[in-house]
Amino acid sequence: MIAPLLPHQQEGVDFILKNSSAFICDDMGMGKTRTVIEAMIRRNQYPILVICPSSLKLNWANEIKRWTGLELDIDDLTQNIIITNYERMNKYKFKIKRLPIKQLVLDESHAFKNDTSQRTKLALEWSKKIPYKILVSGTPMLNRPRELVTQMEILNNIHKVGGKQRFLEKYCNPRYSQYGIDYSGCSNIQDLHDTMNSIWLRRTKGELENKLPSKTIVPVPIIKYKQPAPRSFHDIERLDKAVLCRKLNYSIDFIEQLLERDEKVVVFVHHKNIGKALHTHFPNASVIVGGQSPIQRQINIDNFQLHDTQIIICSLQASAVGLTLTASRCAVFIEYPWSPALLTQAQDRIHRLGQNKDVFIFYLYGQDSIDEYRLNTSSFKKAVIDYIVDGGIL
Repeated sequence: MIAPLLPHQQEGVDFILKNSSAFICDDMGMGKTRTVIEAMIRRNQYPILVICPSSLKLNWANEIKRWTGLELDIDDLTQNIIITNYERMNKYKFKIKRLPIKQLVLDESHAFKNDTSQRTKLALEWSKKIPYKILVSGTPMLNRPRELVTQMEILNNIHKVGGKQRFLEKYCNPRYSQYGIDYSGCSNIQDLHDTMNSIWLRRTKGELENKLPSKTIVPVPIIKYKQPAPRSFHDIERLDKAVLCRKLNYSIDFIEQLLERDEKVVVFVHHKNIGKALHTHFPNASVIVGGQSPIQRQINIDNFQLHDTQIIICSLQASAVGLTLTASRCAVFIEYPWSPALLTQAQDRIHRLGQNKDVFIFYLYGQDSIDEYRLNTSSFKKAVIDYIVDGGIL
């Protein structure tokens, strides 16, 4: 028996069906994929083109089968529902251009933030001819307001904010220099929050009426290692390497303590050599890295979620979206991204619908090191982004 939609999912379906262009920005782990599947099937306009990260293609096919019974092959342009990934957009551009696509779904739509990228140019071109568009992202703005512009252009609703130039001038704190105008800033954030709140549908986990357990962030100063603040990208690389070398063994000890308590543990890393070092120490661990086939990725997830594998080592870039790892209530970050949105996305691999235990997120950092500098910087950026997206207190 298929479980009924949760109230917030039904509200999402209604929102999509009332709007030819819908921006679904619910918090991670709230069942956005099912909401979109339900809406696009009810709309009954085919063919449907779903474009997502390559790591999520199999998940989309599985979710559609789970909720509708339809069995789909990925990258099959002859089906009524076509599932493909960003990287294949250019390969299929002439074939897709000839198809009478009625609905376009862009999953993790923040990937279309760069208006000079080929994927964004194609999405903008196709969207003009497709009557129904759905953009989906729990983190529509990763770092700055400018990233919202192309997403609204794809939805053909940039006019709701007065046009592209008006948006840039009002909300992106333009700075003039001999090299041109820099729109990477942020301004009028209260007004921006109010404006975007009238365009997208955004709900947070706090609105789920106790459907999710708590999430606790636990910073753990695992070593003390005084480092100066970085002045260049070269400094960042050098300081990162130094602190990682010193804290790796302490991080392994921390993970072993969790495993000894029979916890299942999700470990997030950034550098390949750190992931390899951890896998050498924990040879039975599942591993999620870039370049894996969708099938191998799913096998590794299932071994952790459904079987006895106690630890999964995840690359931040490859694992921040499209993963459900609710078999664990403990996530350990040995490294951290500069983007606060990526950090939140990774946390919510375990804090999402299906989790029935209180969740603990451990940040293992070097006190007085670049780790602490990065966490503090990220916390400030997150506060600004959260204010724009969710409102509240800055």
